[in-house]
Amino acid sequence: MAALRPRFFLLILFLSLSYLLSSAPHGAEAQYIQDLVRGTDPNGNPADFWRPNLNANLGRVWYWDHTAVFLTYNCAYMTAICKNAENFLRSPRGRSRPYPERFAYDFGRRTSQRRRKSCPSSWASTHTCPEIAQPTVWRQDRYWPYTDLDPVQVPRNVIRHERDSNGNVINPSYLRYTCDEFPPATWVEGGSGPANNYQQAETICAAYRCPGTAGMKIYGEQNWQARAHTTLRRILESVVLANLGRGVWNPPTEPVQFGLVLDKTSGNNGYPASVVVAQANGMIIGRNDIPLSKRDRVAEVANMTSFERREFLNSATLEDLENAGYHLTHHHVREEEMNSTTADESWFGDTYGLANFASVRPPQNAPSPAFDITTGIEINSHGSLNETFGPINLSRSSSVPKVKRYISLAKNATAAQLAAARKKVDAAILESGRRNERRYTNMARNRYKLKPGTIVGNSAVGDMAKQDLPAAEAAPPPPLFEVTPELAAAAALLAEADALGITGGSTNISFTNSTTPDGVTRNAPRAVGTFWMEGIARKGTVAWGNDPSYKVFRNVRDYGAVGDGKKDDTAAIKKAITDGNRCGKNCNGSTLKNAIVYFPPGTYLVTGKLALPFGTQIIGDAKNWPTILADSRFIGTSVVSTDEYTGGGKGPDGLDQEWFINTANFYRQIRNLRIDITATRDSQGVACIHYQFVELIAKTGTKQRGIVAENGSGGVLADITFTGGSYGIWGGEQQFTAQRLTFNGCSTAVQVIWDWGWVWQSIKVSNADVGFRLLPDENSTAPGHIGSATFLDSTFSNVGTAVLIAPLNSAAGSGSTGVVIDNVVFNSVSKAVADTSGKTLLSASGKVASWVAGPVYAGTGGKREFYTGKTGPTYAREKTLLDSSGSYFQRAKPQYENRGVGDFVHLKDMGAAGDGVTDDTSAVQAALQSSVGKVLFVDAGTYVLTRTVVVPSGTKIVGEAWSQFAASGSFFANPRTPRVMFQVGFPGQVGDVEMQDLIFTTKGQTPGVILVQWNIKASSPGSAGIWDCHTRIGGATGTGLTPAECPASTTGINPNCQGASMMMHVTKEASGYFDNMWLWVADHIIDDPLLEEANNTMEMISVYVGRGMLIESQTATWLYGTASEHSVYYQYNFHGAKNVFAGFLQTESPYYQPNPKPPQPFQGAVGVFPGDPHYKCKGGDFDGCDSSWAVMIRGSSNIMVAGAGVYSWFSTYTQDCISLHQCQKALVLLENNGANVRLQNLITIGAKYSLVQDGKGLLATDNLNVNSHPRWSQISIFDTTSNEIIWIDPKIWKSANPTVWCQPPCLLKFPPWTGATQTYNYPIMTATLPGGSTTRFTKPPITATAWLIENVSIDSSGKQVVPGNAKREALEPETTLSPDMDKRQAGTTLGSIWVTFATTPVWPTAVFRLDSGIVTSTRPSSPTHPPPPAPAGPKSPPSPALGGEWPTAVILLKGDPSPRVGYCVFGDPSCDPNFWDVFDGGYLGSPGGEFGYQNFTIIDSDYEDPEEQSEEDEGVMCPITTSTTSATTTAKTTPTPTAKQPNQASPQANTVECYGYGAKADHIQADNAFNSFCNNILDRGSNVIARRGNITARAGGQKTVLGGGTYLEYSAPFPVSHDNAIKIDMSIEVAEDCEWVLDSDECHRYLKVPIDSCNCNGENGKEGGIVKNNCLTIRVDPNCQSGSICL
Repeated sequence: MAALRPRFFLLILFLSLSYLLSSAPHGAEAQYIQDLVRGTDPNGNPADFWRPNLNANLGRVWYWDHTAVFLTYNCAYMTAICKNAENFLRSPRGRSRPYPERFAYDFGRRTSQRRRKSCPSSWASTHTCPEIAQPTVWRQDRYWPYTDLDPVQVPRNVIRHERDSNGNVINPSYLRYTCDEFPPATWVEGGSGPANNYQQAETICAAYRCPGTAGMKIYGEQNWQARAHTTLRRILESVVLANLGRGVWNPPTEPVQFGLVLDKTSGNNGYPASVVVAQANGMIIGRNDIPLSKRDRVAEVANMTSFERREFLNSATLEDLENAGYHLTHHHVREEEMNSTTADESWFGDTYGLANFASVRPPQNAPSPAFDITTGIEINSHGSLNETFGPINLSRSSSVPKVKRYISLAKNATAAQLAAARKKVDAAILESGRRNERRYTNMARNRYKLKPGTIVGNSAVGDMAKQDLPAAEAAPPPPLFEVTPELAAAAALLAEADALGITGGSTNISFTNSTTPDGVTRNAPRAVGTFWMEGIARKGTVAWGNDPSYKVFRNVRDYGAVGDGKKDDTAAIKKAITDGNRCGKNCNGSTLKNAIVYFPPGTYLVTGKLALPFGTQIIGDAKNWPTILADSRFIGTSVVSTDEYTGGGKGPDGLDQEWFINTANFYRQIRNLRIDITATRDSQGVACIHYQFVELIAKTGTKQRGIVAENGSGGVLADITFTGGSYGIWGGEQQFTAQRLTFNGCSTAVQVIWDWGWVWQSIKVSNADVGFRLLPDENSTAPGHIGSATFLDSTFSNVGTAVLIAPLNSAAGSGSTGVVIDNVVFNSVSKAVADTSGKTLLSASGKVASWVAGPVYAGTGGKREFYTGKTGPTYAREKTLLDSSGSYFQRAKPQYENRGVGDFVHLKDMGAAGDGVTDDTSAVQAALQSSVGKVLFVDAGTYVLTRTVVVPSGTKIVGEAWSQFAASGSFFANPRTPRVMFQVGFPGQVGDVEMQDLIFTTKGQTPGVILVQWNIKASSPGSAGIWDCHTRIGGATGTGLTPAECPASTTGINPNCQGASMMMHVTKEASGYFDNMWLWVADHIIDDPLLEEANNTMEMISVYVGRGMLIESQTATWLYGTASEHSVYYQYNFHGAKNVFAGFLQTESPYYQPNPKPPQPFQGAVGVFPGDPHYKCKGGDFDGCDSSWAVMIRGSSNIMVAGAGVYSWFSTYTQDCISLHQCQKALVLLENNGANVRLQNLITIGAKYSLVQDGKGLLATDNLNVNSHPRWSQISIFDTTSNEIIWIDPKIWKSANPTVWCQPPCLLKFPPWTGATQTYNYPIMTATLPGGSTTRFTKPPITATAWLIENVSIDSSGKQVVPGNAKREALEPETTLSPDMDKRQAGTTLGSIWVTFATTPVWPTAVFRLDSGIVTSTRPSSPTHPPPPAPAGPKSPPSPALGGEWPTAVILLKGDPSPRVGYCVFGDPSCDPNFWDVFDGGYLGSPGGEFGYQNFTIIDSDYEDPEEQSEEDEGVMCPITTSTTSATTTAKTTPTPTAKQPNQASPQANTVECYGYGAKADHIQADNAFNSFCNNILDRGSNVIARRGNITARAGGQKTVLGGGTYLEYSAPFPVSHDNAIKIDMSIEVAEDCEWVLDSDECHRYLKVPIDSCNCNGENGKEGGIVKNNCLTIRVDPNCQSGSICL
């Protein structure tokens, strides 16, 4: 035995099939076989098997040789439990086991039966506690000095309290002894057998907290054990699922092995128990990070056989495992706070999968650029040019067409034909250039009105041209030049002739390619790239479409493109783009026609524009970028266009008709592509891309442009390089987030002709005359205003003027541009910022940390100041949000270009259908688990999920043209108990997840669904993130939330159109990176049903979703280019969040509000989530009861919003409100925020108030930017009130010299004081009873044991603000410093703080029961509650305290805030307006209730599995007083006090545990079983097995009384039907201090709860469960009949 090291006796999980053997079990007969059976596996090696009972076959026991799990008891804390385990290990049974310290966890339903043998409910009355040699007792806070029983409470096994000399309780123990059995009942080896002593479990008295103390955070060793076992169970489940997936493992019959560690060396380290996972993932031969001294041992173990490695693990110590290269992860149960386990690594299945014992893949190369326009534009590093916020889908055959010969178009052309073609094409180019120039001077702007013909209710909207827009916009811009087929053919002929050097007549020239769809033959093999996207099989379909042959993926080579730079590929590429009747000219939009158009490596010559239909992704080979080369004969405005004009006259927005409405053009990507326009004619001014979002450029000194953008509402523009040309980007958008753009040699890098808000981040501009020209085009007649621009972390080099703007003007409505410059470097720049009058506003001077122009709110006063260009207010960047250079961290979208096709797993290969009908839940979960380490490819389709699926750490998911996951079914039906569809990780898990190109949606009404819950905390910046993933609820074919079901309603609520509870939740312990994410509740139907007219009716819908995005993250989180629209409560809610950076946030309020007003139709679900609005709807401007909040930021700190556009366009589908700022009252809510919360370039539209901060509103008209429609407001910087609220860690009260730090000004919120008590006499009350009589009653004296403390405010000078007035007092001098304080803080002492207690406004609630059994409650209104005691002050002694002391002075030092905890970690009235009502006035340990702050911790995370608790624990109370409640009645006679009556069952306290697996019963079988059981109880039939207790008849014979302690069992077998031999086992248990008076009806109602509350997908298939309340535990358990088979 290793002398000083804890030995790890293993769980070895060995991946194998189930080998069924026939050998007999060891040991005597018992209620369950309690040991494993030694047998041999197919290789002849010893292996373990198990049978649940003597009649069962031997079955598998799961273990692996590469992953081992250990349960560790720290014997310094768990003294009795360790002694009990040692007694077992030394017993004959313990010594006879093949592996004494290895056990198996039983996931079946056998716990209560095992425990009933070892720790029955009678144990407390038959077993004497303490033991003769009772081990030391430890509590969560300290060693407890007593092991004997309290003399007043001996019958309840309560451990002695600390009392004074008069016998008064000074410190209650709050602990009692209960039965600990070893092995525990949840293990295969647990329980005691009936036959002989061979299988008897060991039992011992061990400490367990008293009932009612959970909120007080009282813990004994059995509490730590229960938490550890719960953690063990969850980790074992995750290990098995990570290796097997769901559907392979059958938990009820297949245990999982683990090892036990009795740790006697760690001492009191703060961790009473741990679960350790050892993984061989780190055991890789040749790893450079393993020391040379260990490599031999690593290699030795790595080369062992599976059996040899298992044997090694069984006897290995922690040091042995580490030396062998195993990676150890510790999951600790903490000594004091059991609100979570702590882990040094991620867990719950993140990396607990299969290991690689051979070698690792060499490091992958850095990503190559993703989009390049040679001599024009380049989108680098997986860059994507993403329109709005959406994604897309396609498929193709991977077969290579047979090679045939092709003869060039130019071969047979005569000289005359070529000359005629040149004349025609040159004339067309000249005319096209004229029209392009006219288009550039008449660019379209957004119009903010409903489209004419839009259906709202039963009426259509009128012509938008009549709305209040400037007259100049009414004239349509000139049409663009139309290229006819004949002209296109002529251009193609000339392009091929030029490429082949043909200048005269026909020449015998040929080139090669494969067969085209039209039969033309060419003789070159198709080039094949190595990027996985080209070679992966295509299995995707459009689930809700009507064309099964529709191709989601199209390779342009399959459509005849050659890609040799000589053949004109225009026609072939257009065919690839448009194949399948896609949504183009005569279509509003479509979710059924998404497509990926893929370009293999090559140079693709084009002579005409490539127009992209709705929902198109253009993707090139990421490893060898293709080039689209525009020929000198190119005719058109741009090479690629998403902003197409129809030529059909006036469009629905009053301007030239386009393919799509500018703000409804969704779902696009362009990446991995070069577009070369250097050969095009300068006279045309050709652009690379024409977007309603973006476009691109080319040749220095020309009119060529990179990106031309007109009207639109943008998302993300990233990773593009612009080289040469007159403009890199030229155009305008509502808003955009632009990242990592490089401009080199452009005359003007960017001209923004109009915008509201644009964030420019990590921009590099070099060799330009002007960097950014934020001015309307001087040649244009269209109006344009540039609202704002933010420049972050950027560089300008060799530039004349970096930023050029119009002269600043502080007057409201003047159109002055807001500018924020933040961490920008100017090298060799003449002027950093200048205006058109020639004035230099900012001289170039190297790095500029902060410079601002426009309205600014900063400082504690929060007053408006218009900055005419000066250094901005100080803002401390949060370090964890930055990269190594000090810039805000960014990560481009991963493309996995260095992975092969074999590294991808198809979701459809894992059994998922993706047809929008089949329930794919199990298949998706299995695929997620089994694909860890690879990339899960979600083939195009819609995957219906009817339950939660969990995404484990290590998952990488790639969608195909925005594959869809759709929540459906009754599991998601209840908004009061919402459930997650897509759960990313587990709370507290640290790890990595990457997801891209997905849509999360719903099918039918699912008002209780949370579409995405993000739990995982990134192991490193950006390692857990999503790119181009979106939510969409309604508004699409197949969703069941379309105009047919949910027409736009101006009155009432359609109850069938509640789509979701929440779209996305980033939980408190999580962190992530979210890039280009659009959370959209549909306001209209996307799918155009006709595809025949550009002005087709766009039908509006009314769909209701409770919440948008809730962010509670405390750790570095980034939001880039995100939007959230049309939820009822809010769009974004930063609740108690910290350390978040957001690029441009964009929101819209629901169009139907205020009809209904929020919180309708979710009024019953308010408060379900932290941070829900309070909705005290009394008609005020700031109550949020007229429309949703755009952004809520409450109790948060270190939040940087670099830009935000929050818009309210409608008041119940009418728009007259916009220019009047009357669409809603307020948009942004800021409350109780801490330091460093900043909003930059905030744009608001349609609301009276731009924002509300701590009850004070900021009128939108105070910062009106323009007087013309839509009259937006703009604020350059808004810093929230910088009086930081610091929630102090409760641990300070354990220090002899409590010490806190803060940076004044600050507000300190201290935790309640629990170090003293005081007793109060409860007032006498009178209550009126039914019938008019009254009763007078009171409660015994109540003892307050916790005290709320008034907030302490420190002003900027370091003085304390006295509550109730404006007086400031200097702090008391302090010379004694805390001995444990950081000595580096010496000299920063501000003084001492003397805290005061807060007043308790109400008495605790009194609860009493009438003779009729009715329970009611009330609280006295007078006299008022006495004032709190006065603790010690600098010049006064404290009030007397009963059993304790009042707090001493707190030392305050200047420094980083510490020690601090999260917002509302302990309770406070500021956290909950009903604080005092809910928590009974603030008394710990009193009969009236518990002090509220204790219940604000996360109770669920302190959950102890009921399977881990002894039966005899239930109902045992250990009050610290012996007084009882007295009552007198003053009706017609004076009553006398009566004896305490037994408690009655309260259905309101019911909790249900659903089994979720095992045999299934039909509902009619369950009803018949209940009839039999209830009838036998009422008749006291012999078929009911009465294990204990008594059954008596109530007078009248209609009711039966089950006395306290009664336990009944009953089994109802059913005849074999279709090979389904079912019996239903049932039991009823009544707590000791209760009785149950029941009749047949009540008996049935209780028994039906586990049936009706579980397995809710249908009437049958019921697996049963347990219902519990204050008095009853009732079990309904369908099982197979002995020796039979169940379905």
